[in-house]
Amino acid sequence: MMRTIVAGFLGAVVIFMWGFLSWAVLPWHKTTTHGFSNEDAVVSAMKSGNAETGTYMIPAMPDGTDASQKSHTEKMKSGPVAIVHYSTTGYADMDIMYLLKGFLVLFVSATLAASLLGKLSWSLASKFGARVRFIMTVGLFLAFAGRLSDWAFLGYSTSFSLNLVADDLIGWTLAGLVIAWRFKPLVAKTS
Repeated sequence: MMRTIVAGFLGAVVIFMWGFLSWAVLPWHKTTTHGFSNEDAVVSAMKSGNAETGTYMIPAMPDGTDASQKSHTEKMKSGPVAIVHYSTTGYADMDIMYLLKGFLVLFVSATLAASLLGKLSWSLASKFGARVRFIMTVGLFLAFAGRLSDWAFLGYSTSFSLNLVADDLIGWTLAGLVIAWRFKPLVAKTS
């Protein structure tokens, strides 16, 4: 159990560091996220709507009536369509709670991946490359199931979604190297 937790912790550290490098140092996320030219006006409109912290959709989901469904369908066709994750409070760039929450998610994810790795047959798990590929495959699954699902169902832009997929694959490959290094299979004892 302890080796799973240690491997998960080290994997989380690597993914966390990759995330910092990817989002704060490399320019590629800046090319797939955009700001409004009239950002102050948009923020003012959102504040004047007295919105609570939450996720909002434009157009809003229909309430179930035929008239609401028809209106929703027309608004979807004519656009614009948006999903806004809105928070009434801000936070500092390096807010410690924000960073800790993110690290905790990565730690649990990497620990689960290491735990799954521990379930492999000894003959497969005994090969370093196979262990790395296994963690890479977990990352690939997460990228497709999560990131490309958002692209398909929620309308995330293709460039943004593919950027996140690449981010996940790189991060989980790097984590796979560390987890595979730390999570060597236990040799079965013979009597």
